[in-house]
Amino acid sequence: MTYEIVEAKGLRSAAESKSSCVKERLEEMIAQFGLTVFQVTTLTGLADSVRYRMRMEPSECLLEVLYWPVKHRLWVCAGPQGDESVQEIALALAQGLAQVFGGRLETVVQPVVRDPAGDPQGIAMHVTA
Repeated sequence: MTYEIVEAKGLRSAAESKSSCVKERLEEMIAQFGLTVFQVTTLTGLADSVRYRMRMEPSECLLEVLYWPVKHRLWVCAGPQGDESVQEIALALAQGLAQVFGGRLETVVQPVVRDPAGDPQGIAMHVTA
């Protein structure tokens, strides 16, 4: 399941001043949920994007957060192998981020972008440039 935080005034205003402010807030929220970040990358085609790949311990289930400052967009995704508890954490994290950045959640249905290697476990999101 993928969630997008939309109409987030906090993303727009923070990105206009410094995208590092948004990244700091993202990392604080990730830490609050006790998630283990194992990779921080970007996605090809999304200039200046930051993708956090996390695991829920002790399972191998993946969660991802993608921030695209150029378009003021933010997504949270639970990997396809995630069980119900992973889906619940993804939703709670997305709700927390929506609150922090003053936005609301939308559920994203159709995955159209994969990570640069075409990894089917890459964040599944609908990107409109």
